[in-house]
Amino acid sequence: MQDEPDAFAKTLDAARLRYEDAVNRHEDPAGFAALFAEDGILVPVGQPIVAGRAAIEAWAREAAKVWNHLVITMQHVGGGGLMASSAGTWHANVNTPDGDTANVAGNYLTLLHEEDGAWLIKAHSWNIHPEHARAARPGSPPDA
Repeated sequence: MQDEPDAFAKTLDAARLRYEDAVNRHEDPAGFAALFAEDGILVPVGQPIVAGRAAIEAWAREAAKVWNHLVITMQHVGGGGLMASSAGTWHANVNTPDGDTANVAGNYLTLLHEEDGAWLIKAHSWNIHPEHARAARPGSPPDA
């Protein structure tokens, strides 16, 4: 972990920005998957666990058809040594099954691991706030 808490928070915020940018680029599933450790896991709301970078890339290829725009607000950071956590809220605009779009929001939790000087995601999960659940397509990636 970095010596100063503010520097550590800035490092994790940079990781948040890379995630947000990868989602909002839409057409770079490999870039999205590269944010994860080789053995990273993704636990998308309402879907099976996605394990490993190759599976995460395949998941992202399909998710890009659903998400339109994502904004993540990091509210908590923690960690020590080579591990870190980030938690907060997210807001997104997604495509709906009826061909329209909807705004959805929820909370997220990300666990990161420092590997060769880079912070990679070991595990990432999110939920959808109940008032937004109907807007998200069941079984499809909502965007976080």
